[in-house]
Amino acid sequence: MRKLYLSAAAVLFFIAAVSSAACSSGAPEKTSKPVMMWIDAEANFNRFSNKDSVEFYMRKLKNKGFTHVIVDVRPITGYVLFDSKIAPTMFPVSGGQGNGCDYLGEFIKEGHKNGLKVFASMNVFAGGNTFSRSGILYDGQSFAANVEYTPDGLRSILDQQNDYNGMISPCDTSYGNYFISLLKELISKYPHLDGMMFDRVRYNGINTDFSTLSRKEFEKKLGHKVKNFPEDIFTWKKSGSGYEVASGEYYKKWISWRAGIIHDFIMRLRNVVKTYGHGMTMADYTGAWYPLYYKVGVNFASNDYDPARDYGWADSSYMKTGYASFLDILAVGNYYKDITIKASEKDDGSVWIETDNPQKRDSWYSVEGSCKNLRNIMCGHPFVGGVLVSQFYDDPAGIAASMKVNMEYSDGVMLFDISHIISHNLWESIPSL
Repeated sequence: MRKLYLSAAAVLFFIAAVSSAACSSGAPEKTSKPVMMWIDAEANFNRFSNKDSVEFYMRKLKNKGFTHVIVDVRPITGYVLFDSKIAPTMFPVSGGQGNGCDYLGEFIKEGHKNGLKVFASMNVFAGGNTFSRSGILYDGQSFAANVEYTPDGLRSILDQQNDYNGMISPCDTSYGNYFISLLKELISKYPHLDGMMFDRVRYNGINTDFSTLSRKEFEKKLGHKVKNFPEDIFTWKKSGSGYEVASGEYYKKWISWRAGIIHDFIMRLRNVVKTYGHGMTMADYTGAWYPLYYKVGVNFASNDYDPARDYGWADSSYMKTGYASFLDILAVGNYYKDITIKASEKDDGSVWIETDNPQKRDSWYSVEGSCKNLRNIMCGHPFVGGVLVSQFYDDPAGIAASMKVNMEYSDGVMLFDISHIISHNLWESIPSL
């Protein structure tokens, strides 16, 4: 079975040879493309702790034309949905698993029975839910939580409740080693997984991580001390009713250094997947809004693309942090209600993005525009466009429209997530592909 999968994957994701510098913005070649369904952990655990539910919905997904299911087994709390000797499980928290169901094992069994590829997803630099104040960071783990730099000063991310992500510093090597051990454990327990999908391999925003640990590591990279920290990185400037960033002496170096930290960890993840996974696919999820994703320390472009040509936040070293070439699959969240570029040009509404900042509308902020722009920065590397189902509760036809455009201009489509479809009975709005 694995040999057949590898052959299919090679055909599926080999789009074009990457040229030395030129990036094509044309549509992808016509070929078989994946249709993926994301199954979030916290929203779905109780439902899918029942074997009959897994069997029923895997069959339903197959009949709808889906090819892959992405099963989240490590949500933002850092608890896991499999028996682990390393990490605490969600079982006591959620009250499920009492029927003896091997959660991920059932997805693998029923998914494969229906011809579906099954990936496990893990939130990487995640350790707590600040709304519920739960997770490994609240359980006394000694990992370094992100420190936020606010207009009022520095504070631990665990001391605020405006954003639910209680995230861990990517500079914490003890945590990095912990996560790698957890990943190895998961792969060894489930050798028949077809792939791993990683989420939140990033910082939480432009205002994190300003911990003492990060300062120390950044100064080590510079080779000297930063006299005024964090002001020499940037300061907060009053703008209307809010604040905006005013860059300091080391701003661009800081941006590139953070992206390098994430790049290097992506390589560690890939090494584990390819060394211990015996042919497993290496996949990663990011938001699609590349012009702003530097704010979370992520450069998912090809390293043949030089963002310094187009964006004021990048220096000459930033392109070295691109990690597209390390991935078999990059899933991007094309989370826009406007489907076409024309629709976005007529729409004066705001666009919600993960960085939570108001942005000027341009061709990026539609499904079509996003795909065409991403095609350019990826320089031939494939990407799969994502649809956020909850955006279309009041416009179910938009689900099919978004899926269609993603399938036309990207290398596949991924829906987030099945709970939205089930709870709002949107199955009829999903076209059979």
